[in-house]
Amino acid sequence: HSVASKYIPVSHSQIIQRVIDSDWYAVSTKYDGHFYLLCYGQNGGELVNTGESVIRELPLLNEVTREFSKTCSEIILAGELYAHHANGRTRVFDLVAALSERPEEVRFAAFDILSLDGEIFKKGADEIHTFLRPKVKIQKQDSRN
Repeated sequence: HSVASKYIPVSHSQIIQRVIDSDWYAVSTKYDGHFYLLCYGQNGGELVNTGESVIRELPLLNEVTREFSKTCSEIILAGELYAHHANGRTRVFDLVAALSERPEEVRFAAFDILSLDGEIFKKGADEIHTFLRPKVKIQKQDSRN
């Protein structure tokens, strides 16, 4: 929660006012969905929201496991879980329906790396790492296997 609360959505007209005191910042497309942490580790990919709900079965998690298994042993990304629409804006209420009815439309838009192979990148991310570890089993894979 301490890391998630640092993300501030701003409109185009607010950017200068809201980030003027920052040394650096990034701007990304806003996807209307729900905030989730994507965790990859020894059990593959899993999604955890702020209510501690864990999602383990989605087509996108198969892709996460396939791609991350080539490059890292564990990673935690902050991002937005949303329902993809090829010709339209994403809407938060579409995600709920897509999760149960059209899981192939569910996408994850990462906007921050919290940790990679045990290295913590954000202040407060170590608290998230400790919180997630028993829930999603993100321990590093044994390289001897």
